[in-house]
Amino acid sequence: NHNYKVCNENTKESIFLKIYNHKKNIKKILNLYKLGYGSKILYTFENGRIEKWIEHKVLKYEDLNKNIIVKIANLFKKFHNDTNMSHNDLNFNNIIIKENGELTFIDFEYSGSLNIYYDIANFFCEWMYDYKSDEWYKYNLKNFPSMTYIKLFCSTYLKTKDITIITNFIKKVLNEIPNVHKFWINWANNYNSIDYNLYKFYRKKLLDINFNELVKEKIIYIYIYIYIIK
Repeated sequence: NHNYKVCNENTKESIFLKIYNHKKNIKKILNLYKLGYGSKILYTFENGRIEKWIEHKVLKYEDLNKNIIVKIANLFKKFHNDTNMSHNDLNFNNIIIKENGELTFIDFEYSGSLNIYYDIANFFCEWMYDYKSDEWYKYNLKNFPSMTYIKLFCSTYLKTKDITIITNFIKKVLNEIPNVHKFWINWANNYNSIDYNLYKFYRKKLLDINFNELVKEKIIYIYIYIYIIK
């Protein structure tokens, strides 16, 4: 897709223009808007649409803290309950901070049948990517969330502090990670360019990583750093 902010120099008003690479289910987007998700759609045409512009800034990895993670977990829960759908593409570019400080989700092109474990697993995987970078196709394993953040997110989503319930939920989320990688590898097959080929190359490497072990290693590293090195 190609996205544009179009400004009127006289009125200073802006609109959002989205041009599709593939045919999109506009009916789904309209239904989600009726449920309170997404910007107001002003006009649709065969290969795109025009929406009301929302003044905002995009969430960045550097913005993440416990307070933000709790807010995102609550937004996930609300979205899943309200729509009975998964977002399926919740990277940082698709979480915006409005002028009033409110967080909201955008870009529902890939939303579909509800699988909460997959949707959350996809979100955790997206921590590893910086789509503003020239090398957006490369992942950064160091940015995958720690078990502390994963537990905070999942306990907030579940609205419980029961460690057994939380642990079982996390296992189901982490078990979905290979499916997340496979989906985006197949998605990249729709594009024939060096960047997308590199994306597939690096993403396939993630299939060899055990993310259950990865978060355990992060805990060990934090322990060594805090209690031994310091």
